[in-house]
Amino acid sequence: AYNPARIDVGSIGFSGELDNIIISSLYVCFQAIQNVDNKFLWQFFHTFQFNRSVKNNVEGGIRNYLFYENFSKINIAVPSNIKKKKKISSCLSSLDELIETYSQKLELLKDHKKGLMQYLFPHEGEKVPKHRFKHFENYEEWKYINGDKLFDSISNKNHNSDLPILSITQEYGAIPREKINYTVIATENSIENYKVVEKGDFIISLRSFQGGIEYSNYQGICSPAYVILRKKVMLDDMFFKYYFKSDLYIRHLNI
Repeated sequence: AYNPARIDVGSIGFSGELDNIIISSLYVCFQAIQNVDNKFLWQFFHTFQFNRSVKNNVEGGIRNYLFYENFSKINIAVPSNIKKKKKISSCLSSLDELIETYSQKLELLKDHKKGLMQYLFPHEGEKVPKHRFKHFENYEEWKYINGDKLFDSISNKNHNSDLPILSITQEYGAIPREKINYTVIATENSIENYKVVEKGDFIISLRSFQGGIEYSNYQGICSPAYVILRKKVMLDDMFFKYYFKSDLYIRHLNI
């Protein structure tokens, strides 16, 4: 089944083992009429070839649509031997299962890290965290220091536009756009106003209220819409990379 208005972004689904289910009337529902392995078809619908065919057959103005009349005209490469179809689908399905397993493990580790951060940083109004490593149990209380005592706001636009353009992301931090296939058309005049980012700088992103103060492992340039913070005293970069993502600090940002 697929949504005619969303198939160009991969909105297509397979019922699998589910039976006696209903879906919205906005969707197109179809099934194979020949002896074709359903799982093989499901894998084919995720290929570059199929997605390219979809883009070549959509119609519309502001929003693209692929109605069944055009969908049914798309050629599908199918091996003549049913065993080949099953072998291909089995191979790819096993990888899907492996990816799902590791994805679940990754989510568990993220939850574990998030929970651990609640104990390694002090809570509101407290001066010691709930968990202290054994060798630091008797050390002094933590201090609260205003950010302007630790960082300067930098606005250096002295470059020849030859540095990589950085994307400021919550998933990867500050990272060159080409490393994440992120394309934004920018004119030469606009790039001239971009700010220089040095390795070790922090960037206050446009989504800072969600914890979007990002660390840069790269030298590059970024949009002047961002605020660049550079340490003015000796401090541990990685500590602040995590501290800026803590619930306590994000609550302070929201205030």
